[in-house]
Amino acid sequence: MSRLSVSLGLLLGLGVLPAEARGPRQQRLPWDALGPAVEGRKISMVMPDGTEIRGKVLAVQSDGLRMKMSWTSNALPVGMGERVIPREAVSVVKVQRGGWKWRAILTAAAPVLLVGAIAAAAGDLPEQGAEGDAAIGAGVLGSMAIAYVAGWKLDRRETLIEIAR
Repeated sequence: MSRLSVSLGLLLGLGVLPAEARGPRQQRLPWDALGPAVEGRKISMVMPDGTEIRGKVLAVQSDGLRMKMSWTSNALPVGMGERVIPREAVSVVKVQRGGWKWRAILTAAAPVLLVGAIAAAAGDLPEQGAEGDAAIGAGVLGSMAIAYVAGWKLDRRETLIEIAR
């Protein structure tokens, strides 16, 4: 059973590696086409002075990017809350998109696969009340936690958008 547990852990882990290895998608957009790609989404970017800012884009205006700032590496020059970031200060934007599909699929599938693998390896599930019940319960909960984290990593997508001048 230990080989089986290790194999299942490796399979779940290997599913996350391609998502990490491929890195963010990259796009190059003119200012006029930026709106649909970023409005209503969480972004992060680096200002010309090196200050990193994060927040939600409220609107793309002709003079700049209106956003609600949630974090900054240096609050003094930028400030928090709703701000308009000048158009000249925006060169590359990292858009973060979340999802739920892989979290739901992996979290539901992991305990089924684990119990099925244990049954296949043991020939049958342990009798009710046997010492294996606690181990199976812990394995199910652990597999669900690992699968949820793996699904979260697969669901997170980042896109780097370079502003074409």
